[in-house]
Amino acid sequence: MPYLVCEIDGKIVGYAYASLYRSRAAYDWDCELSVYLEEDYHRGGIGKMLYRLLFALLEQMHYRHAYACITSPNPESIDFHAAMGFQHVAFFPGLRLQGRQMARHCMDGLRAGGQPGAAPSGDTHRTGGACLY
Repeated sequence: MPYLVCEIDGKIVGYAYASLYRSRAAYDWDCELSVYLEEDYHRGGIGKMLYRLLFALLEQMHYRHAYACITSPNPESIDFHAAMGFQHVAFFPGLRLQGRQMARHCMDGLRAGGQPGAAPSGDTHRTGGACLY
């Protein structure tokens, strides 16, 4: 799966990656995304650049859904994903993580013009990847 890194002046300031969403065959063309930026680099366009590159790679790998599952509260991440075209598809309130009460928002960044097409046969989408340093 693709993993992209942004390095500025020898320092890693951010990354974005895709991982398998679920192991069952029904989810073969779905993935989950994550993006992280050092706080000093927020709102500088790096997150959007990383996601655009990641989406291009995922489209070449024939993925159809890219989910962002965001632990709340995190309005900045929800707003970022909405600005990138993601839509809310689920909300899970009342979760517990490490003894803390929280919620989770799931957003779908469907690509390919919003029209899922027939996926190629075989398991070739799991052999691709990229890493930028």
